[in-house]
Amino acid sequence: YRKQPSAGDEHTGKKRRTKNTGNNVPSRKRRQSSLESDEDDSTSCVGLISDTHGVLEDSALEYLTSVKPGVILHSGDVGDKRPSRLKPDQLLQRLSDAFSAGDVPIVACRGNVDDNLPKEKRAIELPPSALHVHPRTATRILVLHGDSTPARIKNRNDGTLIVSEEAWRIIRHHNAQVVVYGHSHLIGCHEEREILFINPASAGPKRFKLPRSCGHLDLKQSDSCEIVEYTVEYHDLDTGRALLTKKGKLGSQKN
Repeated sequence: YRKQPSAGDEHTGKKRRTKNTGNNVPSRKRRQSSLESDEDDSTSCVGLISDTHGVLEDSALEYLTSVKPGVILHSGDVGDKRPSRLKPDQLLQRLSDAFSAGDVPIVACRGNVDDNLPKEKRAIELPPSALHVHPRTATRILVLHGDSTPARIKNRNDGTLIVSEEAWRIIRHHNAQVVVYGHSHLIGCHEEREILFINPASAGPKRFKLPRSCGHLDLKQSDSCEIVEYTVEYHDLDTGRALLTKKGKLGSQKN
């Protein structure tokens, strides 16, 4: 898996060499950065996972590999402080190893649990947010956890979405068209102010009666090449069934 970019990083179209510092994560194969994926058929698909809390089961790996993503986005609470659970770097490495060539980039941000890990559980420092530019459609996807740091985004059981002013400021600053977040452990797919908000819920340990899930996002240009069409699907890790599928067009909602 790749260097975890900050939200200020953008795709320049050039390969970059990076030193193996605390903000980098090891890779079995030198390749382009996560913002510079090769444009093959898989790059239209974005794998989505969140709130693993140090647990990554085979069902999640099987689903994510089956959709053949060009990149995987993890929206925080990657690891856990309990000794029996994986540290963030261990979990991300296991996720990377699920792909035969180890060449699917993973972009991850930290959540509140990652932020509170003791030093011995922090082999890597994840950024508070990260920006991924989709190589086929140039869609700007912002990844952040959604707790109070750096901004609050919360979807409720009643289907409503709360977005703090600080979150809107960050979204506007990076000109994001899609926001992938987590924290609530509830699946969510909302359009607000022409922005698509996606919460893949939790792929980690079972919590209350909430389903454990991960998902994927497909982005494709319309026939006119002026509109980006999206498909979001969530997958139940316990039943193996689709929880929700939603289709639409980015920026189609007028507020």
